Amino acid sequence: MARFIRIAAVEEVGEPGSVITASDGDHEYAIANIDGTYHVIDNDCIHQGGPLGLGTLNDGIIECPWHAWQFDAKTGACLTRTGTGVKCYDVKIEDGEIKIAIP
Repeated sequence: MARFIRIAAVEEVGEPGSVITASDGDHEYAIANIDGTYHVIDNDCIHQGGPLGLGTLNDGIIECPWHAWQFDAKTGACLTRTGTGVKCYDVKIEDGEIKIAIP
């Protein structure tokens, strides 16, 4: 059964349209605020490991700051190379904290 771990406070992410990098100490994640709903995917771009959390978020799509590869922030699907992507996490908000499910 999955357990939920804290990765950031809601206030750290910012306004809708924001994306940040967060860490649980062992792994980095990209957190996107899409219209007030938080979505979390792995932070490392599958192309060359660019930090997706430092990219831009437009219409639910995160663009990697290194080489402009694009990822759906809701699913982790790569739009640049179809059939690939990054891991996407179940998210819950609890007492102002963003938590994700991990195995």
